[in-house]
Amino acid sequence: MEPNSTRRRQVKRLICYGPESSGKSTLGMALSRKFSKPLVPEYGRSYFQHKMDRGEPQFSIDDVMPIARVQQRLQQEALQDQPWVICDTDLLQLAVYSQHYYNAVPDELVRMIRQQPAGHYLLCRPDTPWVGDDLRDRPDDREKLFALFEDGLVHYNQAYTVIHGNHEHRIKTASHIIASQFA
Repeated sequence: MEPNSTRRRQVKRLICYGPESSGKSTLGMALSRKFSKPLVPEYGRSYFQHKMDRGEPQFSIDDVMPIARVQQRLQQEALQDQPWVICDTDLLQLAVYSQHYYNAVPDELVRMIRQQPAGHYLLCRPDTPWVGDDLRDRPDDREKLFALFEDGLVHYNQAYTVIHGNHEHRIKTASHIIASQFA
């Protein structure tokens, strides 16, 4: 999906987005190094890991907005001194997971998504090997989740490019997006 020319000038975020273990973080870190841009981390991952480490593995919809508020703050702070940033996921990622796990998305989160600075999403296809950890729980559902993530982009009318293949191909594709949208 190509954004219109007005939106192209306003693009401030390149978002690595998609299902678990699809290479988002690896791609984000590589692009951050290559283009010397800050990488806004995925706060939800550290939030849930901290909760599990404290022996509180029960997650609920009540966790969504605390994560969203910190994620938004981290993004805003990164954009203060930069014309554009790279994000390892964003609020839309959180909304897709909220819908998937809890069958609901808080209204406040929907408002926050609609108010985010313009971005271009790199929708990472899960064609990389699945790597398990404490938080990943859907090794066999990655294609189904990929479709949900794409539906989220369409629903919120977001510009995106599907990223696939090996690491070098992903970097090359993302570099073309950066050259055309952010340079």
